[in-house]
Amino acid sequence: MNTGERKLIVVVAATSQGLIASDGQIPWHLRDDLRHFSRLTRGNTVVMGRKTFESLPSGPLPARRNLIVSRRGFQAEGTEVFASPADAVAAARGNVFIIGGKALYDWALPLADELWLTLVKGYATPPSASDIIVEGLQETNVFNANSWTLLSKETFAADERNDHAFDILHFKRQ
Repeated sequence: MNTGERKLIVVVAATSQGLIASDGQIPWHLRDDLRHFSRLTRGNTVVMGRKTFESLPSGPLPARRNLIVSRRGFQAEGTEVFASPADAVAAARGNVFIIGGKALYDWALPLADELWLTLVKGYATPPSASDIIVEGLQETNVFNANSWTLLSKETFAADERNDHAFDILHFKRQ
């Protein structure tokens, strides 16, 4: 998707099974990952689905252009709404960060120039009908794919800031 200076970048936290949410919520708290996400996306355009937007505790993410994808007549102050991910990306300037949910990840992963994957370790619960799984993010799909090159890996331990150990992995499309 790289068109000159503009990149399509997926940013996601998931388990090795591709779990990104359960019961409509992110089931872990990783303060160091949130800090990384903020530094990475600040000053850029973020694209998210309506449900992802509605899950944010304080509305639009500050210091970012917030583009929402919704097929309904959704509106929210401080955002721009588009009927499709392609329309949202076309309206963006500079790098575009896809930040969820599942439908947007499914759409963006085959097109993305980069992937920032926070791989959450040690999160295990019995599977639930409310689990949201992105098959393209399952560890076997990411690490066995010939289309990604690992650029960097940063490891974090579980501690008072992070309720699980995790790695932040940065991939580039080959």
